[in-house]
Amino acid sequence: MTTDAQKEMEVYFAEKAAENLGEIWIVKPSPDEKEWPDLLVTHESKEFGLEVRELYPDESRKGSKKRAIESRNHQAINSIAEKYYEISENTIKVDFLGNIENEDAILSELKTVESDLGDFEHVRFEPYRGLVVHVTKLPSKLGKYKRWAYVSDEVGWVGELTNEKIQEKVNEKSKEIEKYSKNLSDVRLLLVCNRRLNSGKFTYAPSGAIDCGGFKEIYFLSYPDSVFRINS
Repeated sequence: MTTDAQKEMEVYFAEKAAENLGEIWIVKPSPDEKEWPDLLVTHESKEFGLEVRELYPDESRKGSKKRAIESRNHQAINSIAEKYYEISENTIKVDFLGNIENEDAILSELKTVESDLGDFEHVRFEPYRGLVVHVTKLPSKLGKYKRWAYVSDEVGWVGELTNEKIQEKVNEKSKEIEKYSKNLSDVRLLLVCNRRLNSGKFTYAPSGAIDCGGFKEIYFLSYPDSVFRINS
């Protein structure tokens, strides 16, 4: 089942694709993912359904190992951020590099170092061996800023995505089209690689035709800055 956070990302990716296409899409979650695509999109008074699928070069039947690691790190950082704002009213941005398992030590050091910072001042510290933390004080008007980062998840090698892998994911998603067609005559697919994370760092150069498998349009979003249509 799709979580609220995952659904928010699907909507965000759809809106980003529209922005890069130079179009205005009104995007909302579907009423029921069992019988409807992930999202419902209105464009120029016409409605279509949109399935969203992130792509990972290392994906197997068990999923993407890189994405699983990133997800665990994201959850750990969210937990630290939540607990930090329970003990401090100061707004900060934090970047981690290394082992983030010792929450208590991290929180103790964060509370100590951020109290001496002015807006946009930065400090680097090591709460314990194996972890480097960069903290930047932000203006209080930004509130509980939680877009903290695990640096190792954002810096890595760039792989190559093949047409075969694209076709595999199109085929996987196209199995649901007949069911969705009961509610919508226009169903499209948005494939996404999030190049801000290691799990989505790859290049894709269209070479040869892709069987669209019944989708009216297939979009490929190389997040954050480019999108193109895949034609059959």
